[in-house]
Amino acid sequence: MKRIHQRKIKVHEKVIAAAAMAAGCLFGQTTVDLRSQARNVDFSQAASTRPHKLGVTLPAACVAGETFFKTDALPGQNVFGCTAPNIWSPLGSAAVSAGSGVTAVNGQVSTDDAVVPFYAVGNGAPSLACQPGRDFYTDLTARVLYSCVATDTWNQAGGGGADGSILALAPSASMDNERVLIPRDGLASIDGGANSTYTVDWNPLDRGLAWAVEDFLTGNVTSGNLGAMGISRNSVGTSGSVSYPASPAGHPGVLRLTTAATASSGEWISAGSVFSPYFSVASADWAATEWDVQAILSPGANSTTLSNLRMRTGLGNGASTATGSLGIFVRYDTALGDTTLRYQICGSVGGCGLAASGADSQVADSGVTPVAGAWYRIRIRRVSNGVGGNPTVYFTINESNQRTFCASGCDATLTAMPTVGNLILQVGYFTDTAAAKSCDIDWFAYRIRGLSRN
Repeated sequence: MKRIHQRKIKVHEKVIAAAAMAAGCLFGQTTVDLRSQARNVDFSQAASTRPHKLGVTLPAACVAGETFFKTDALPGQNVFGCTAPNIWSPLGSAAVSAGSGVTAVNGQVSTDDAVVPFYAVGNGAPSLACQPGRDFYTDLTARVLYSCVATDTWNQAGGGGADGSILALAPSASMDNERVLIPRDGLASIDGGANSTYTVDWNPLDRGLAWAVEDFLTGNVTSGNLGAMGISRNSVGTSGSVSYPASPAGHPGVLRLTTAATASSGEWISAGSVFSPYFSVASADWAATEWDVQAILSPGANSTTLSNLRMRTGLGNGASTATGSLGIFVRYDTALGDTTLRYQICGSVGGCGLAASGADSQVADSGVTPVAGAWYRIRIRRVSNGVGGNPTVYFTINESNQRTFCASGCDATLTAMPTVGNLILQVGYFTDTAAAKSCDIDWFAYRIRGLSRN
């Protein structure tokens, strides 16, 4: 019995020893260093691999060669490499540099709407959504260009016709003696009111067109022979004089109109003789056509004053009084209390003599205070489709200080154009005291279009 027990003890000792050896092997294992202890590592059959550290925040410290997978970055832009101590850089395609008209944000490239316009084409007027200042549309059928002037709002910008000779203006736009290149005809000046379509068809051989320019480069002092075009002269009261003084710089050819040194005396010069066959048209034509008359003059010339002065420049029907009896004028009349140049349309002697608007007269203040010896470009024109689509008469001085006359929406309400007699281009210059007054006139011009003559 004793031997059997000893054997059992020895067997137990061997088992315990074996277990102890196994435990020693287990606790003695070390971590494998793949860099130095492995070769030809192939993870292609691995169930999964995660070679990068990952997270949403790049570590503050790194050494060159480390990589990091940024989980919140755009797909394809997640991997960063440490390119220098503590410096992380995105790995992958080279960074995109945006040029003019191109934006690049997080690797996404697009055009910049503020720089690159959008163009569309189609047949008929546009119905597309649009952004103002960026989008354009061409109607291939009508050959018309549209621009986006407000969100989803298109306006015709120009074009039309086989030769592109139609201009369309936006509701807030206007054209004031703009120079336009017209196919076959060269340069021409055009005008148009807001919201209008203006056909540019200037042609000097058009029988519906009349135009002329007087530059006073030559001529004598007798009535009907002033200037090259034969301007007429009519004295009221004591006769004054006309002369051709030396031309000042910038004003070649000047006609000087001088009153007598007698109160209530003055001079009218009128575009008669050569002008009249074309320009003395019936009032019905003035009310139905488009026209433009201009004069460049200097009141208070030759060191004379503007006090006690009665001056009118524009369209009239001839006059035997200082005020005229019918006309479309720019006036400066101190007898009526004028201290600024004023615009007036009048249809009778009584109306033309009114200081303010009243029966047969509409008056608007230009806001321009005249200076003796200064030069002024007076311009009066009528556009068929002007303010609010109404026939409109525009007055300007030196291409500014514009005032409008029409049936509604203008600076002055115009019920009708003058309806009596014929109108011609005139300048009237009168003194209201025993002192002579002088006015230099550099240039006369007119154009009328839409005449119905055959």
